[in-house]
Amino acid sequence: MGRIKKKFRHAERKVCFQDSTARTNQAGTAKGAGCNRRAFIRSGVGAAGLLILTPSFGAARSEPPGLRGPAIGVPRGMPGKEGRVVWQHDPQAVKWTGSGYWWQDANTDQARVEQMLSLGLRNLTDAGTDSAAWNALFRHFNRGAAGYTPGESIVIKINLNNAHDPNDNNIDATQHLVLALLKSLIRDAGVPGANLIVYDATYNTTYNRGRIPDRIFDYCRVPGGEFLNVIWMDSYGGNGRTIKVLTGNVLTYAVSNSCGAQIPTLVKNAKYLINMPLLKGHTTAGVTLAAKNHYGTINTGKDHTYIDPLNTSVGNLPRYNPLVDIMGSPEIGGKTLLYIMDALYAALAVGATPVRWTPAPFGNHYPSSILLSLDPVALDSVSYDLLVAAYNDPSQTGKNTTVGDRLPYADNYLHEAALADNPPSGIVYSHGGNRFSSLGVHEHADFTAPTIGQRYQTISLRYNASPVNLGAPSWTAYS
Repeated sequence: MGRIKKKFRHAERKVCFQDSTARTNQAGTAKGAGCNRRAFIRSGVGAAGLLILTPSFGAARSEPPGLRGPAIGVPRGMPGKEGRVVWQHDPQAVKWTGSGYWWQDANTDQARVEQMLSLGLRNLTDAGTDSAAWNALFRHFNRGAAGYTPGESIVIKINLNNAHDPNDNNIDATQHLVLALLKSLIRDAGVPGANLIVYDATYNTTYNRGRIPDRIFDYCRVPGGEFLNVIWMDSYGGNGRTIKVLTGNVLTYAVSNSCGAQIPTLVKNAKYLINMPLLKGHTTAGVTLAAKNHYGTINTGKDHTYIDPLNTSVGNLPRYNPLVDIMGSPEIGGKTLLYIMDALYAALAVGATPVRWTPAPFGNHYPSSILLSLDPVALDSVSYDLLVAAYNDPSQTGKNTTVGDRLPYADNYLHEAALADNPPSGIVYSHGGNRFSSLGVHEHADFTAPTIGQRYQTISLRYNASPVNLGAPSWTAYS
């Protein structure tokens, strides 16, 4: 089919939804149901403009690869800003030449990262200052009742799945963005350091995955003062880190699987959560983005059967995905204040070294980007498309065949999440007897669009290239 009609162009318009200005509740569900596109999804109709991966396997699937069409689901976000994804891009923030370790302090410009986050917060909320942006975020979460109140705790989930060897070059959370976020929360939002918990609860006795490395812990304590009071939690403890203590079973799943149902007590007791994943491909799931970042929140036991789109032992696609249960849980999705994609560096597979990206606008440089949203489905949809673009580029290096085979089908969980009230699989996603509503809006990019900002019709992608010369944070024109 051709380009989607103009009426789908802007997320701010009430298009194709019974209530596109739906407010979210703390159970992670939206008020109002979105259009049911299940029939469209199963039809296999494709939209022009997106390069389609050709998987190397030959088995027929019940859901065709490269499925494209009108947006599905109900966009989330502040009133008038639903479905907004802000993409801050500053090539000068990353200076790594490829020699040595990417994570060495000098390879990333702290000041530029802080400006990217500042601009991202303002562009997401339409606020004039960082303090006003945080106040808007807290008030939106609290349904306009109040901003942040000292004493309320905020947990920050970073991705340290590969942080088992302090001297490897595998991609993990970037200390510069972690510090930028802590600075903004402490200095602009007025959050006491003692009310901030940075964590990854991944536990693996073979590889020590999820261990908070010194390069992050030490770097983020340099400012002193309130920064020394920040709590750092992992599964190992020691050297200033707090060891996690698990709750009883608090998560539920629509289909029995091997995912854990327990979470750290500090997460359970927190009022707010900030989800800060990485932009990565994955050899089982195809992608590992905001939804799968919480495999580092739940206790040991991570399903790798249902999330593998090529594993037909649990049925063909479309089918159940436990990531949707996690996204909609009141203990995880329902507590999420903000989603921040750490795309300063990115990898095309899990356990891989960051590589330069060739597709525009990266120009054979590292992504050097931060993406922010209040809509987890929209954020993961945009991030998924960036990975697809990289794999479709003939000159892109660092590809992994196992990831490439799965990538055409890896958005199954996004279909399920967007239509969680009536998903393509027919599964009933619920918690406490309450069926999920749509968890966000899903749409795929049209890479033939004249500008980056026009790649989507319902997701409101705001691409913002940071100014070359640093100064006071300033607004720049969207592409």
